[in-house]
Amino acid sequence: MKRGLLAAVLAGTLLAGGCGIPDDTEVRPLQPGPAGGEINVNAQGAERVRREDTSVVKDFVTNYLAAAAGEQKSAVDRVKEFLSSQAQATFRPPDGIKVIRVIGQPLANPDDPNVTIKYREIGVLKAKGILEPVNKPEEQTARFNIGAVNGQSGIFVRELAPALLLSDTALKRYYKRQTIYFWNQERSGLVPDVRYMPTSVPESARPTEVIDWLTSGPQPSIASLVEALPDDTKPIGNVPAVTNQTLQISLPGQVLPQDDQPGALQRLQQQLRWSLRPMPAATLALSIEHQTYTYTDSDYLNVNPAYQQTEPERFAVYNGQIVRLAQSYRSGEPVPIIRPQDNRGIVSAALVVSGSRSYAALVVSERDGKQSLKVGAAGTGDQVTLTRARLSGTPGRPVWARSPNGTDPGTNGLITMGGKLFSFPAGGFSSRRPGLTAVQWPDGPLAAVTAVAVAPDAHRIALIAGGRLYVAGLGLGDGVLQVITPRAIRTELRNLTAVTWSSQEWLTLSGLKPDADRYAIMDVPIDGSEYSYRQDDLGSNPVTNLTSRPANAARSDENSGAVAYMIGSAAYDEQKTARMAVDDLAEKIANPPKDKLPTSPFFLN
Repeated sequence: MKRGLLAAVLAGTLLAGGCGIPDDTEVRPLQPGPAGGEINVNAQGAERVRREDTSVVKDFVTNYLAAAAGEQKSAVDRVKEFLSSQAQATFRPPDGIKVIRVIGQPLANPDDPNVTIKYREIGVLKAKGILEPVNKPEEQTARFNIGAVNGQSGIFVRELAPALLLSDTALKRYYKRQTIYFWNQERSGLVPDVRYMPTSVPESARPTEVIDWLTSGPQPSIASLVEALPDDTKPIGNVPAVTNQTLQISLPGQVLPQDDQPGALQRLQQQLRWSLRPMPAATLALSIEHQTYTYTDSDYLNVNPAYQQTEPERFAVYNGQIVRLAQSYRSGEPVPIIRPQDNRGIVSAALVVSGSRSYAALVVSERDGKQSLKVGAAGTGDQVTLTRARLSGTPGRPVWARSPNGTDPGTNGLITMGGKLFSFPAGGFSSRRPGLTAVQWPDGPLAAVTAVAVAPDAHRIALIAGGRLYVAGLGLGDGVLQVITPRAIRTELRNLTAVTWSSQEWLTLSGLKPDADRYAIMDVPIDGSEYSYRQDDLGSNPVTNLTSRPANAARSDENSGAVAYMIGSAAYDEQKTARMAVDDLAEKIANPPKDKLPTSPFFLN
């Protein structure tokens, strides 16, 4: 599913003084002007906006908020081209480009050269294509003095705040997300690292840029979760143009540790090939210390946990049992992983398969009216033996952080309960670990945790705490799971209620719309830099649960996976607009009770 375009586009024209407009005209939004000044970009994104492109203030402001786009080192020089000589002399912005989302329209008096925009800051775009989210809930204001300069044609910014500003629309237009990868510290799978590549970088030069990012190390938000390349690893020269459908990359010998050369070489070529996708050539020729290794197979795909080879398997809970849905892959097969005698009293469930292991986590209703969590693991194709822990509150839906290669020590379950986040063991409960364990959160969340979702790589999580979105790492500290480097992500929705990972780079979340007390479901990248609605009006009742089968990372045209959700006790799958009914089940139910409908939809992940 491709994302919809953002509707936030600057509009308005500033009318200059001396045109017969009364001096006491009140402040009003700038109105749409001529179509001139449209930013043109050629197929390689090489053209950029110029001050001389327009003297229509609406278009000038739009262009000014795109001037910083491009190669980071020359961003200040590009912006200075829009400034008067006096403004240039005093312009000393801090490092980084402030990415903003403009609120409403620019405001100005028709006889006043001062233009005001209100905005929210999304983040700071730094070197190496890193966008660091910034969550400042308050609106901010930027003022510009725009007008003519004696002896020069056109208009200029004559006074401005000392910052490099880039609109979110310009970010989307002049940059392309480029996901690079680093191995997790267990060396069991790749963890994505999302960067921003200027479209002005020619396609032939992009591999060189990617190699530079990789050898410079991961961005800070995942640095403690992944394994960087060895110190002082730098590419040998630029990556030459593709020849005979072969991409040649040269790296120094220290890229392969002496004690693990065969394994390190295999991991390196897999990391490079995923990071360079879409590959500009069919063959990778990797030269290290005058030895060249060539790779043409597709086996490297399997080391990315977000790589999917099958269609989604859809499930729901009906009358206390897990059931398959009719419009699902393998709809005619039995429910996997759990034994038939354990498939009863189910409230919600999470079933996953990883490598040669299968895992089940079931929230069940007991005869005394209270709830328990049943957990178990088994070999693929086998049925699990479940162990139980009684729950003292109302839990959320369980989720799995599964080891990419299917090992119990690297797999953990997560669940929210009573405003806190807890973990549970992959192999079930025992006398040594009879119950849930609180997940550590340094300095603690600002409010109660009400929802959690785990990325396909199992090393990143998304949380809803106090109605706000957080993205964080998930790691071990003293043998206990910890929330690492949590970042609050600004979203357009408010009072968030649920979240899920719809791909390795995108989240799907629910909450109240910004302008109405109506609930909606929205897609956002993990840095909050844009958004699009999946469901723009779901009424006044909150979405209580979101679940997904994340998109296949190998399909560059697909950045949104299958999603299902709950509103109250009603279940919905995006394949259909109507509430799930008995007819949606794979197995036909004879004489179904009128008060029994499917609930708690989920996917096999």
